[in-house]
Amino acid sequence: MSYGNTLFKKTSFHPGERDYRRLVANLILKTEKRIRYDAINIGEYDLTLGVAYLKRWQKRLSLPLISANLTDKNGKGVFKPYLIVKIGKVKIGVIGLLKRKIHWSRVPDGNAYKVLDPLVVARRQARVLKSHNADLIVVVTDMIEMGCRKIARKNPDVDIIIGSSRRNRLSLPKVTQHHALLHLDRYGKHIGKFSLFCPWKGGAQITSTQVPGQPNYHNAFVALSRDLPKDNKIAEWMESYIAKIRLMKAQMAISSEGAGNALTPHRVSNGKRYVGMRTCKRCHLSAFLRWKKTGHGHAFQTLVRKGNQYDSDCIGCHSAGYGMKGGFKKISKVKMLAFVNVQCEACHGPGSLHVKSGGDIRKIRRKVPRKVCLTCHTEEHSPDFIYKVYLARLACGGKPSKIKTKISKRKTPFPLN
Repeated sequence: MSYGNTLFKKTSFHPGERDYRRLVANLILKTEKRIRYDAINIGEYDLTLGVAYLKRWQKRLSLPLISANLTDKNGKGVFKPYLIVKIGKVKIGVIGLLKRKIHWSRVPDGNAYKVLDPLVVARRQARVLKSHNADLIVVVTDMIEMGCRKIARKNPDVDIIIGSSRRNRLSLPKVTQHHALLHLDRYGKHIGKFSLFCPWKGGAQITSTQVPGQPNYHNAFVALSRDLPKDNKIAEWMESYIAKIRLMKAQMAISSEGAGNALTPHRVSNGKRYVGMRTCKRCHLSAFLRWKKTGHGHAFQTLVRKGNQYDSDCIGCHSAGYGMKGGFKKISKVKMLAFVNVQCEACHGPGSLHVKSGGDIRKIRRKVPRKVCLTCHTEEHSPDFIYKVYLARLACGGKPSKIKTKISKRKTPFPLN
């Protein structure tokens, strides 16, 4: 089952992204059907293309979408409030809950819907499931830890609550005598596995132990790594969809060339903006030459090899300033070239004031703190990340090594097609 928020990473996106974002969401929905989810709760991020979009796909694929507190303006439910799943002799009732505060202005058909109080709805639906003789009641919700704890306190009939978390891994479950609270990170990149052992035939119980010294549950998470076995059908879909998405993004990049200056969309009040590595190397030539030999120096080429050089989800960590204040906001075939690869300013911050002051080190981030690295070197992308090791490996500011000082005059040092 899914607590939701698997289709999109945010509640809105640029109009130009709409078509390929829709393709990605379509692929995810088809995959969820293929995997045979027992229940899929609807989270706020899943509403980005509208409620009607979800209803069409539910009808097309017979998806087990649930939401107990998403209603139209008259209070009529839009999806099933719960589903009952039978595993062996255990009857499990699953309630779907959407968090209370939704950015309806970002939902295409948001003015036609509303969200009821999840705490009130959870109590009502739990009583309904009890009347259907459910042995175990599970709530799946996009609410974060605090909201899940409120559900637990006010709903003694609910046994397990699976919610959302801002953390980058599955948080440890909180198990009391009556409840188990679990949280998964967002975007569907991890699968949680919660095994519950029933102490009696046909029933289930959340307690601290099954027999003295032996817990009656086991909780773990499974990262969706590349070494997991492939489903050939899903792999076929992905290959087809990825080809379409890459073509669409390439077309968007080409169309951005005539859109005027897209390199400095935002300027903060102090005037900081990104100037690009060509400006940096005028004064820091030896550091530039060392940087060229590091992984940062050819980070953009890794995207080119995979065909992802126009992917907005990737370009931010393979360039300097994308989507940042004083940086560039449009992915283009030529205009963004001055900022590709993980340049100086990706780590040290925008350098315009540093340049304007004649090299004042107070106008730039001289030392790079660990938190800056972690914006890109996440557990998903750099599972073996150790700050001091990676910093030493980069060593842009270390002592000069014996490197040829000839610099290529090619304006485009990597293929773009």
